[in-house]
Amino acid sequence: MLLSRSGPTAVESAPTPDSQAVLVARDVEVDFGAVHAVRGVSLEVRRGETVCIIGASGSGKSTFLRVLNGLQTASRGEVWLGSLRVDPRDRRVRAVRQRIGMVFQSFELFPHLTALDNVTLALRRVSKWDRRRAEEVGRALLERVGLEDKVGSYPSQLSGGQQQRVAIARALATSPDLMLFDEPTSALDAEMVGEVLAVIKELVQEGMTMIVVTHELRFASEAADRLVVFSEGVVVEEGNPSDVLTAPKSEPTRALVRHLLAE
Repeated sequence: MLLSRSGPTAVESAPTPDSQAVLVARDVEVDFGAVHAVRGVSLEVRRGETVCIIGASGSGKSTFLRVLNGLQTASRGEVWLGSLRVDPRDRRVRAVRQRIGMVFQSFELFPHLTALDNVTLALRRVSKWDRRRAEEVGRALLERVGLEDKVGSYPSQLSGGQQQRVAIARALATSPDLMLFDEPTSALDAEMVGEVLAVIKELVQEGMTMIVVTHELRFASEAADRLVVFSEGVVVEEGNPSDVLTAPKSEPTRALVRHLLAE
């Protein structure tokens, strides 16, 4: 079903109310001309659940994640955050994005702002909090990710792992209903991967609802409630991480696991 440019059509409706369903994606497709990046993917994420997505480069997983945050328009299908439609063409999408925290591969910090200002910017500019209140929350969040001594540091003064932890604190600032991580350790040196994964694992233990695109199989096996495998724009396997990784049923999954274990 093609999405309308003004929002949901009369025949489209939010999913059946479920207090545990935070996000529902139905038959999502993304076309870039003749390239079908995502082909009919559906996913439901329940409150407190951690879903990890793995797949080869170009398999559509990051594109799908951007659709979930309203950063990419779906060619077909629909995404709902609770009772709210996620659609970049809907005037309400900005409010929806405030309820979804997004952590990118490359940090996306403002280089001219300190760690504290990066974390508090949305609170001050979008939520209209006064500086004192925003900075109280920002300092607490930086402490939460182990960076209480870096509040006045600029991104250029921080390691890659520290920058990514600032990005996580920034994503948490608006108290999101859902956190999305797009390969959060792929741009990091090996020694910095662990410090970022440790922060994400703490969020898992706290019951944060999350979708994590990752190539870290050990992390996925330890942290995820469910593992989803992408190949050529479709989901080829889904289930308990231990089952999927130790006894994959599809050849694309077997090939991917062999490749990632060999790295």
